[in-house]
Amino acid sequence: MQNETMFQNGAVIDTRPDIEKAKDFKIGEVVASINPVNWTEKPESSWKRFPIFNQDGSGSCVAQTMAKLLGVLYANRNNGTYVHFSATHVYQRRNNKPAGGMAGVDAFEIAKKGVTLEALTPSQNMGDSAMDSVLIEKYKDDVGKIFKIDNYLQLGTKDIDVIASVIQTTGKAVMVWFYFTHDEWTEKPIVKNKNLSLTG
Repeated sequence: MQNETMFQNGAVIDTRPDIEKAKDFKIGEVVASINPVNWTEKPESSWKRFPIFNQDGSGSCVAQTMAKLLGVLYANRNNGTYVHFSATHVYQRRNNKPAGGMAGVDAFEIAKKGVTLEALTPSQNMGDSAMDSVLIEKYKDDVGKIFKIDNYLQLGTKDIDVIASVIQTTGKAVMVWFYFTHDEWTEKPIVKNKNLSLTG
């Protein structure tokens, strides 16, 4: 039990009321069915590559993921030109600040307002206190408004084929989270409770 207390979470569970969650756009509201996945093995040399992020033990994994998603989206729209967005600009605006971590839906709502560039607001190799203390001047925030998303879809599934289909069909990145207990988080993860519930 003590290990559970010490285990630091980055992805925070969405605690919004059901009435708010009901407003989310779901993939089933946009497409009638999911395209079948063409599972083919590709040599590593043909994999798409994007920069590796380093959250340095901070709880900023959701913000780092959002910054990477935006970079992939920008590359898809601009002939492969990747732009590194700032996870700090996302993380500082989280609803649960000053607590560590954040909910995925929170990151998407922040991205609808815009995210500035890594070159203007660094976020790599920084802990929570360092990220929270970065001064983000108004002009950096204004630059971020250029880079915002219109909206987002929730897949709401544990089906890897649905996730793979979205990636294969759209070329976009997908934010995916896994819920597990501390003793399942090992060098070689072992699922000990297949029916683990987010609500306890």
